[in-house]
Amino acid sequence: MNFTQERSMNRGRRRGTKVLVLASTLAAALLPATDALAISCSIVSTSAVSFGNYNVFDTSPLDTTGSLTFNCTGVGGSDTIVVDLSAGGASSVFSRRMLQASEPLSYNLYTDGAHTVVWGDGSGGTGHYGPVVPPNGTNDTITIYARVPAQQNVSVGPYDDTIVATILF
Repeated sequence: MNFTQERSMNRGRRRGTKVLVLASTLAAALLPATDALAISCSIVSTSAVSFGNYNVFDTSPLDTTGSLTFNCTGVGGSDTIVVDLSAGGASSVFSRRMLQASEPLSYNLYTDGAHTVVWGDGSGGTGHYGPVVPPNGTNDTITIYARVPAQQNVSVGPYDDTIVATILF
């Protein structure tokens, strides 16, 4: 996953954003905050969601995990955050796809290891991380569960997608 970060305002709540690319490199850039709220959160690091080699003849889905580590400061007792994930290059989080040229390979990201709750923005039947009171000044790591459904008829080669992770606080 490649990650970059930005900050912006959203209905009075600040959000930190990182872009996740389902690939194998890691990068990070931080832009300055745009408001004066006491709480401040940033995405510190990530680990790749890398599926490795996909076998079109395998009858089991291909599962893996990645992670996102964030740090919040200025947290009071009732300050909460949520972490949302975008649909990437798809029109919906329920139809996420990685591409190789224009050939799609379906996959999804989940909040749980049982792969029952699709990670989105909490709307339309999706879940997200939180709301939780984050630890103040301490790194916190979230696991991202990922799955490629079995028996998709696709070509051999690298596939990728870009996902935006947003921390709302």
